[in-house]
Amino acid sequence: MLPQKIDRYEIKAELGRGGMAAVYKAIDPRFKREVAIKILPAAFMHDAMFRARFEREAQTIASLEFPGIVPVYDYGDENGQTYLVMRYMPGGSLADLLKQGPLPIDEVKRIFERLASALDYVHSKGIIHRDLKPANILFDLHGNAYLSDFGIVHLADASIALTGDALIGTPSYMSPEQARGDGDIDHRSDIYALGAILFEMLSGRLPYEATTPMGIAMKHLIEPVPRILAVKADLPAACEDLIARAMAKERDKRFQTASEMAHALEAIAVQAGASPSKTLTPAAAPEVIPAPSKPARPVTPPPSQPSAGGRPITPLPVPTLPPQPAAPARLATPLPVPAPPSQPGGTPAPARPASSPAIARPQKKKIPWTVWTLGGAAILAIILCIASAVGGGLWVAFNPSATPEPTTAVNLAASPTPPSGDANPVLTTSTAPPLGGVIFQDDFSDPQSGWSTYQGIDGLMNYEAGSYHILVDVPNTWFWATTEVKLADASIEVQAEKVAGPDDNVLGLICRYQDDNNFYLLLISSDGYYGILKRMNGSMTVFGDGMQYSQIIHQGKTSNTLRADCIGNTITLYANGTRLAQATDSTFSEGAPGLIVGTYNTAGTDIVFDNFIISEP
Repeated sequence: MLPQKIDRYEIKAELGRGGMAAVYKAIDPRFKREVAIKILPAAFMHDAMFRARFEREAQTIASLEFPGIVPVYDYGDENGQTYLVMRYMPGGSLADLLKQGPLPIDEVKRIFERLASALDYVHSKGIIHRDLKPANILFDLHGNAYLSDFGIVHLADASIALTGDALIGTPSYMSPEQARGDGDIDHRSDIYALGAILFEMLSGRLPYEATTPMGIAMKHLIEPVPRILAVKADLPAACEDLIARAMAKERDKRFQTASEMAHALEAIAVQAGASPSKTLTPAAAPEVIPAPSKPARPVTPPPSQPSAGGRPITPLPVPTLPPQPAAPARLATPLPVPAPPSQPGGTPAPARPASSPAIARPQKKKIPWTVWTLGGAAILAIILCIASAVGGGLWVAFNPSATPEPTTAVNLAASPTPPSGDANPVLTTSTAPPLGGVIFQDDFSDPQSGWSTYQGIDGLMNYEAGSYHILVDVPNTWFWATTEVKLADASIEVQAEKVAGPDDNVLGLICRYQDDNNFYLLLISSDGYYGILKRMNGSMTVFGDGMQYSQIIHQGKTSNTLRADCIGNTITLYANGTRLAQATDSTFSEGAPGLIVGTYNTAGTDIVFDNFIISEP
């Protein structure tokens, strides 16, 4: 019988059922989004071994944050029933796709490119999947592939297996060492499974077939690697060598990383006429903990509906949700490619992309401005500042001969010795000065305080548990919300915590917002980059040397305190009490403050803001 609810989640349908768990589609009423919930069947809830295995899965997946791995939102136990809440994947599985027959090599290459980097990341954490198969490779709404179901993973340094003595894995994709029950399984068992999956993707058939699961396992153990050209003769001849190496009986003769295998497939696909893909970089080994190193983002975003050599990948239909507000408009905003900066220790850091993220602006409610009780002199000073800035702005607008100051910037954290000169005087301290008198403050405990609220399939903006929540759930999209009042000079501070999604993101503060096409952005990313940007007439530019890397930024699933000082023609970005960058620009002399969150090629950036303060400079 279909349960009605698990905790707060409203169950809508059963997605599948396996030997140890059932998976349901559900609605999370807090975020108004669809999720997938994996639940330990009631018959198993008193079995300590199954329960430990399921809890191990929850803890393992929750620690993995990487593009190509199904994100976990929640985990819990209700009335003795354990559950795991994951992102719902409306695109179905690779097993569903393979029911249509073999895939073109260009499509196989595209899927493998994403999975390889994800699997190398998992292996770098000492984790072995042990049950790779098409049913555990899922697609999102945009056709991006994700690894799922780490329920029988085995940590490489674990001394006790929680899975008992039973055969672990799926026989059709099982490595010889798994079939033998060897105790020293390593990451190359997953490489073997990838080879078996590749055989099926290219040929439409399993590498070995038998009438019983044990018969299939025995063939993996003792029979030679099957010749794929005997099954599908029109494939490039090099495919046979690739499969033979991936599925070698002796693991020392296999590819040693998934990315190495993906590179070999890439070369074959390009030779066969497929377009070359982006650079594929294996994940770093676990002991390497320098600044992040990753490939540059692609010049153009991937298509929203990938093509399979003329046969579209058709995602499963998206169920109807309650009526949603109109989707926000999108505006193209190409970013210039900055020169690669240097990271601590002299290692070159990758330049930020030449991609063109779309900036989405949901409908917003204006924030009623609350001025805290100040002395008469302070109020008068604020009014005079605003009036002065407005007057200056009008003078520029009505005097075409007026020439704005040239745009310059200093990146302090990346360049400890900033250039000297009138435009950018050398700063004598990197510590943020104390905030002045508070003009406005919001701890988001009142859901009627006026910030924008929006809910759609592309993301949401709302109040949540005494904080303000922005989720951007589509690639190359930015959401923002602003106050209504215009200020000339102000210091803006907020606490920003990444709760889920990729580290390759943007989050930060807006100052001097004029309209959707004109404002300043002071940004960081969860992988350690920062920068000051200007959006002017719909075009985006980065001040100075572009996005730079700094260890001052707390990386990953954590919190950062951000501050923007917009004073006169000087705009300064701080993170965690340290000055990161400063720019000089006179384009906008006043405007509204706000918050912003965005994605690049990977969706799901989930940020919670708290303690938003605007103070006198």
